[in-house]
This record gives sequence, structure tokens and C-alpha cells, in this order.
Amino acid sequence: GNGVSTSRQGHLARKRRRDRKPQDPKKDILKRFNKSKTGKLNREEVRALCVCTMDEVTPLLGGVTEEDIDQVMRLGGNMVKLDIALEEIPTALDAILAIKRDNFRIYDLFKRHDTDKTGKLYPCHLRTLLAEINEGVAPTQEDIDLVIKLCDKSRDGHIVENEIKATLSAWYLRAELGKLPGTHEEAAAMGYAPRLGSEEK
Repeated sequence: GNGVSTSRQGHLARKRRRDRKPQDPKKDILKRFNKSKTGKLNREEVRALCVCTMDEVTPLLGGVTEEDIDQVMRLGGNMVKLDIALEEIPTALDAILAIKRDNFRIYDLFKRHDTDKTGKLYPCHLRTLLAEINEGVAPTQEDIDLVIKLCDKSRDGHIVENEIKATLSAWYLRAELGKLPGTHEEAAAMGYAPRLGSEEK
């Protein structure tokens, strides 16, 4: 009857009012995190945004790092900015979400190679993990010893969840310095093991 019709009209009127003023996520983020009231997000405010957005596996991996914040504040460029303006917030969010996705992949990588389900990666686990991210080329014992020495903060001979990001960073840094092979031929010449699970071709 009229009651239903009036109720529906009232609902549609409220919906039209809402539609006239669409929410702006950028402004909502700025309002929530810009505690300094400058109209821009400084480094600590960006850190708070990162912590809030990456609240699932990131804490298990050691939390938001300074490198994460640097990456966000580069906004896709080379220079780390001092603050993030309103119109730059979507770009910053894209960077945060990319880091979040990477952290999920890293966490999944750790879990898959933690075959004993102990929450610890021993040298045998690191061997298969590093081979996976190095296109199947198995690391040398020297590589494994090095990353454990650099990243095992508790000095107990294994890598735990909050050490895995540092472990991967150390591995990639070693690769950039030219100490790791880029092909299976280079691997053989440098004394690396054949590809895991396959015959050397």
C-alpha cells in the first residue's frame, strides 16, 4: 500500500543524496592518518597506513620495514619523498598493496619449504627454497652458510618466519654482486649443483 510506496520513495531519496556525495577514499585516508594536520602524510603517518593495511602475514614476517616505507614513499620513482600529498595517495596505496602481495608470496614460500612444520627452515629447506627462486639452480653450501650467518639473528642455525625477508634480500644481493650463476652453464662452471629434480642437460 501507500506505506510501502512511501518507504521505498524515502529509501530512494536517501540513496540519491548519498550518490550525490560519493566518498573520496583519498580524503578518508588523509583524515584518518594525517595526525599532524598538514594535509600530507609524513613518514610516520605512512608507516601507520602500512601497518594498518598490511595486518595479516606481514607481522609474522617481522612487520613493516624501513625498506617497505622507502618503497612506498618513492611513488614509483627513484627518490624517497618526505611526505605524500593527497593526490599521491592512490600511487602510495598501489605500492603498499604490491608489498602486501609480495609478503603473502614470501609467507607461502616459507610454509611450502617448512616441510617439517616446525616454523624453522634448516639448511636442507633453504637449499630447496633458494633453488626454487633461482630457476632450479641449487645453491652451494657456501651460499646457504652465508645467508644463515647474515640473517639468523638468534644464531641457532636456522631461519624463522621473521628472518625470511632478510634471507631473500641477502640472496638477491649476492646475485647482484655477481656471485651467483644466471644460467645452468654458469652454475656448472662455478661449482653449483645441477638443477634439483632434473638431469643436467
